[in-house]
Amino acid sequence: MSVLVRVQHRIGRDDPLQRLLASLPEAEVITDDGETLNPWRCYRLCLSGIPDHGHVAVIQDDVLVPINFVLALEKIASANPKTVVSLFLSKSGVCRRTFSSASIHYGKSRYVYVHPQDLVHVVGVLWPVERARLFLNWVDENPNRVKGNQFSICDDAHVTRWMKLTGERIRVTVPSIVQHPDDVPSIVNASKVRGGKDSGRTAPYWIGDGDPLELDWSS
Repeated sequence: MSVLVRVQHRIGRDDPLQRLLASLPEAEVITDDGETLNPWRCYRLCLSGIPDHGHVAVIQDDVLVPINFVLALEKIASANPKTVVSLFLSKSGVCRRTFSSASIHYGKSRYVYVHPQDLVHVVGVLWPVERARLFLNWVDENPNRVKGNQFSICDDAHVTRWMKLTGERIRVTVPSIVQHPDDVPSIVNASKVRGGKDSGRTAPYWIGDGDPLELDWSS
């Protein structure tokens, strides 16, 4: 199944972007050069102008991906033709229920569902194009559902609110096939950078040097 890979890039973060593109030269970079910091603005661009069919994977510009990443995405897409799949899971408190489920099922299942009370990380997400359009339409039709200055620019918040308020079921891969090394300051809070020492900002179950094609992503 075809997968378009897009990188959510903030102007000025060129070093991590080049690191990623060295592993993923086929990715399409969507750059936000607005004067104000607004991750949601760029995330929306990443989900706009997409093909009529297939999937689009949106990954942040400061992540790491394993070997055979795109081929693995194609397998995950085939197994999840109508389901949004997060490719990253941290151990943060806002994801504790989902992480607990992943810990129980680790090595037994390739996916768990994001708990309806948890946050959806958008470090890396694989979208069926139909779900992406449905999500953007919902955002347009419900402008007051994500309130407050902080949350109105937060891409995680938009996806999480959509999941919670519509009952959308979102899966997450076990292990994570996208890693957030946390070695680049956050776009909205430059103080949030721990160089991999914060389990809430990294993926404890990261595939690392492993080959995702050696895992069965069919269910």
